[in-house]
Amino acid sequence: MKYCSTIFIACIFSWSLCAAQTGTLSGVVKTTDGIPVEAASVTIEELNTGAITDKNGRYAIHGIPYGTYHLVVSSLQLNKTRLTVRIRRTAETATVIAEPKGDTQLDEVAVEQKSVKRELETQGFAVAVVETKEASLRNLTTNELLDRAVGVRVRQNGGLGSSVTYNLNGMTGGSVGVFIDGLEISTYGSSFNLNNIPPAMIARIEVYKRLSKKPQLRKGIPDTDKVSGIFLFVLKKAYF
Repeated sequence: MKYCSTIFIACIFSWSLCAAQTGTLSGVVKTTDGIPVEAASVTIEELNTGAITDKNGRYAIHGIPYGTYHLVVSSLQLNKTRLTVRIRRTAETATVIAEPKGDTQLDEVAVEQKSVKRELETQGFAVAVVETKEASLRNLTTNELLDRAVGVRVRQNGGLGSSVTYNLNGMTGGSVGVFIDGLEISTYGSSFNLNNIPPAMIARIEVYKRLSKKPQLRKGIPDTDKVSGIFLFVLKKAYF
């Protein structure tokens, strides 16, 4: 009887020892291209325990009781992967090869907004836009600024206050019109010329060449027979 009791106790001890045995599962998580995956979650599904991979894709889960489990691997970079592992020794290894997710990176979206200058130059008319920034930097008069535009020549007969002739692509006189915010320059009287307008007051100068129809402008010009072209001065605000 004493012998049987000893065997029984030994069996209980052996069973308890086996039940208490645990192991460590370690390995590497890689993509199908062989690239290690950092910060992937590696979890023993049944035990709800796991580890996070390091920069080399390595992981280690300790204290796993002997048995068969499901290993679940997930990451922002990978499709979720589930595989069966068996813990039968104190150290087991499992290398996980996972399929990378499709490229979810947003394509770069470039939103281009045309400047007023660019919009006018591409609207279908032969048009150039003279910006006035240079005038303020170089202390130019309005006529000097206009004279720098391509195809434009400004001739002043004498000093300040003398008559001015505007030449556009070789055409001059009545076939070339000068407008200030939609009003022809003659509206302001014979003694008025463009040098009476400080460049600082001008937002831009629009030069229209070879007009076949009236341009659609924000500050429109009246119907005109100035078929060779128009100089339209757009002021920053109404000064006249």
